[in-house]
Amino acid sequence: MNPKEQVSIYYRVWTMAWVVSILTTLAASTLIAARLAGFVVAPHHVLTRMASAGFLVTAATSGGWQRRFGAFLLAGLVCCWLGDLTGERNFTLSGWSFFFAHLFFIAAFLCRPHDWKRALVLAPMLLLVSIVLAGVFVPRAEAWDGLLVGAYITAITAMVIMGAAASAGKRGWILLLAAVLFYVSDIFVARWRFGSGGSMNGIFCYPLYYTSCLLFAAAPRILGDGLSLGAVGRNTGYKT
Repeated sequence: MNPKEQVSIYYRVWTMAWVVSILTTLAASTLIAARLAGFVVAPHHVLTRMASAGFLVTAATSGGWQRRFGAFLLAGLVCCWLGDLTGERNFTLSGWSFFFAHLFFIAAFLCRPHDWKRALVLAPMLLLVSIVLAGVFVPRAEAWDGLLVGAYITAITAMVIMGAAASAGKRGWILLLAAVLFYVSDIFVARWRFGSGGSMNGIFCYPLYYTSCLLFAAAPRILGDGLSLGAVGRNTGYKT
């Protein structure tokens, strides 16, 4: 097999894996919401594992892990996967997994060009919302969960503000959109855990959360920061 054919096979494998993982994530998150609404009868944990595996495969096949931006995003998504894996059995462990996920997302944003004016415009409004949410949910949590909620709100607020700063450049808005979707999905998670509405909150939180993770996973390729065919060519001796 000559290098040119090898590059072509790599490209097809990446594309097929990327498309399949996107469809898996979207389908599974939709089924989860439909199950919670009573329209679908299916094992909840199977669907969440499918969706989580989908965004991990998307991240891996985007090629971004070879650069700091994509590597930090992938690390954050691995933490999200761990949070999904432990969430049904240990809320506190799951929450700290997502806390570290946001730290990795912030690290990824720091690898991008910045527009601090966007962050300064968003920060006052978002801080006000976060303070209100902390005032509502922290008192309802037990001691250790209260510490988690406070730390988590701080981390995700910083993540969204940094997402605004990192949204500069062509298609950079994808990062801010992913950050905002994650933030909103966690409001429904907090209502589910500490507020009202019960499992009906899952109808909103799951599609928002998995769409956010999917955008983070695909970001290196969408933003042109993933592993290109040119990089494959350099590895195989074939120049594209």
